Amino acid sequence: MRLGEIAADTTPLRESREFRLLFAASALSMLGTALTSVAASIQVYDIGGSSLHVGMVNIVIAVSLCVGLLTGGVVADRTDRRKIILGTRAGAAVVVLALAVNALADNPRLWVIYLLAVAAGLVNGLGAPALMAVTPALVGRKQLAAAGALLTLTTQFGAMVGPMVAGLVAAGPGVATCYLLDASGFAVGAVLLWRLPELRPERPEPAGQAGQPGEPGAKPAEAADAGAAEAPAAGQADVNAGTATAGDRLAPEVEAKAVPEVVAEVVPRAVSEDEAAEPEGSHPLHEIAAGFRHVRADPVIRALMLVDLLAVVLAMPFVLFPQMGEHVFDGGPITVGLLYSAPSVGAFLGALTSGWTGRTTRPGVALAAAAAGWGLAVAAFGAAELLWLALPLLALAGYADTISEILRRALIQAYTPDHLQGRVGSLWLAQATAAPSAGNALAGVGAKLVAPGTVLMAGGVACVAAVGAVASGSPALRKATLTGGADDGDGAAGERTGDTRDPRDATDFADTGTDTVDVDGAAVPALAIDSLAERQDPDDRHQPV
Repeated sequence: MRLGEIAADTTPLRESREFRLLFAASALSMLGTALTSVAASIQVYDIGGSSLHVGMVNIVIAVSLCVGLLTGGVVADRTDRRKIILGTRAGAAVVVLALAVNALADNPRLWVIYLLAVAAGLVNGLGAPALMAVTPALVGRKQLAAAGALLTLTTQFGAMVGPMVAGLVAAGPGVATCYLLDASGFAVGAVLLWRLPELRPERPEPAGQAGQPGEPGAKPAEAADAGAAEAPAAGQADVNAGTATAGDRLAPEVEAKAVPEVVAEVVPRAVSEDEAAEPEGSHPLHEIAAGFRHVRADPVIRALMLVDLLAVVLAMPFVLFPQMGEHVFDGGPITVGLLYSAPSVGAFLGALTSGWTGRTTRPGVALAAAAAGWGLAVAAFGAAELLWLALPLLALAGYADTISEILRRALIQAYTPDHLQGRVGSLWLAQATAAPSAGNALAGVGAKLVAPGTVLMAGGVACVAAVGAVASGSPALRKATLTGGADDGDGAAGERTGDTRDPRDATDFADTGTDTVDVDGAAVPALAIDSLAERQDPDDRHQPV
């Protein structure tokens, strides 16, 4: 295999100006988030004099973050995602500036940090689903894995470089300077993101409406003639109302294709009547429930989220690093720091060599293998008694987890219609926030009963067994593709929507002549496109919380 086939695929950066803006803003955000996270931990410990306060602040952020994520998912599927991103970036900058003001005061207040932690969680939670949901519209579905890998690079770069910079700055000018640098990054990022186009979610139309394919009495010849005359204008109208508002806002490979190819790529599955009939502006709880229904109904998303949940709950080693650094490896703070850093190094290398992920024909199988690899590496680390052996094993765990995360993000976005991207993404982000905490708690309880290495060996083996059981019991996950099943040809689309008819019976686009296409009996639009929580890698597990 040539180096060019292994290295991270930079096609999204080369072909999409909008993605370049998002990438640059994300890199600044990830670095700034690391600065603020470390600075806040240092300041809280200095003021409170206890690690308990550091943990409590993180719990406060996690709870408010989950609330913000669920709310942000609904908002992201209702309105222009660009406005949400800009608004939440501005809110996050205000929070960071308030932290700086408190740090510069003669007597910094701990309760102010707690209050701002709530605000940070809510603001970042509101913005994270919109950030995740815009990627398909900016790069096209065929580049989702490549885009995810590039965004993961920004996260891991911040995780590696940010803490070191924060330590140097905090020891010199002070923690307030860390906050001010983060605020400056938000300002520059906002200028970049301001240049993004309007990014409204596309909402599908229910089948059987006037002018839709499949309407009783419609004549194919008349429909074809009408489509030839009206399709360009109608398509442009759809674009102006949707996530990409002009030709230059579409991903390059989408813009250059004929409309039938766009349908196959960008709308990979039929839209169910329940989804199409979902009223705009309905109660937020109903809209959150719609996201849950999609996760539960789609066998691919359901299986991959279960794989992720089992992996992090059963095999989460980070809470045990201080104990193992002292009692297993006979070290001190430097040893513990190396243990925390090793997974981030592996994760960065994983993202850097992820070019193959966008070309794999069975991403679901690769995802399950990577999740099982995480469990094996954690189990081997639990058995290791030498530091020089333990660190490479943790790096391998970080590598496997990043490959799994890249494929997981791409599959979730590929198998979710645009009008549900925000809500489904928010559910994944919420799970990615809560599940590692549950895994760390489980490992901590286990270490009270047996040796920490035994806990990790048992958890790693259980992770491999559980992931294998889910993968073997989910044909949909094993057959999943990065285009969301558009080219499966094996009835996967029918399985996802509950349609038992042969997908090959769908009406041919050339015979409909409108800006919609009948897929599995449902009419879909022809051009439907798709901090703490600011992390583009939502389940970044490679740094201490």
